[in-house]
Amino acid sequence: MKSVDVHLTEFWVLADLYSGNALIWDYESRTCVKSFELSDVPVCCAKFVVRKLWFLAMSDYMHLQVYNYNAMEKIRDMEGHSDFRFIEVHSTLPYFLSSSDDMRIKLWDW
Repeated sequence: MKSVDVHLTEFWVLADLYSGNALIWDYESRTCVKSFELSDVPVCCAKFVVRKLWFLAMSDYMHLQVYNYNAMEKIRDMEGHSDFRFIEVHSTLPYFLSSSDDMRIKLWDW
């Protein structure tokens, strides 16, 4: 497991894995409620965007992916950094930050 994020309104934890998968676990029932195959390389970081019913995920293949977790479909796939490390989502505006070992921080607007 590379990172986890907690949903704001559901009893869910989003876990991204070295296997290239992301899982949504219900921590109340202790069950996996959704599983996503994102890539063949490790997923570095994933975050919920609750107001859009999305999660953002960055993997070692240098792309940032946006998924609708209810429909279980990919919304976007964007080229990002050479090596992702972290995502932070703005609480009210349509922005998020990503950082990397490439010594850059990027501001994204969806």
